[in-house]
Amino acid sequence: MPTAPDEPTVPVHGRAAVPTTVQDYPVTAVPYDRPPRRPTVKILTGLVVVLLIALTAVTGYFLSADKAHREREDQLAAQVADGQRKVQELQAQVAAAQADAAKARAENAASGGTDTGKVEQLTSCSDALKSVLSARSGADFSKAYKAMQELCKIAGIPLF
Repeated sequence: MPTAPDEPTVPVHGRAAVPTTVQDYPVTAVPYDRPPRRPTVKILTGLVVVLLIALTAVTGYFLSADKAHREREDQLAAQVADGQRKVQELQAQVAAAQADAAKARAENAASGGTDTGKVEQLTSCSDALKSVLSARSGADFSKAYKAMQELCKIAGIPLF
């Protein structure tokens, strides 16, 4: 743009003339008010807030459920370990009962067969212990365990 002849100029690089005064222009831009939000925008904003709250609640629920699940797994693992310990004790008692039955049979054979009842009681106790060890459900186990306690008590073998 060519400059007006009445404006002072300063040479730049020896070629172009640049005006030395800065001209102020009046501000003509007037800020306008933001139009009011439509009801759909307010509804969508509320819906997003509700969804965020629901997402937070569901996340919290799943975290607490996961914690409860882990605690339940730990409890079940402890119960399984306790059950395995009891099974090992019962296996040891079965072995002892079988040894007693074998000893009683040998004594019965040596004495002429007078202690047949004692041998049968020891054998029934041993069989009851085997049925406890072969139980597949909790109900079967408890029934077999009660029967075993009765049979072994009659045979004179103290259990628990």
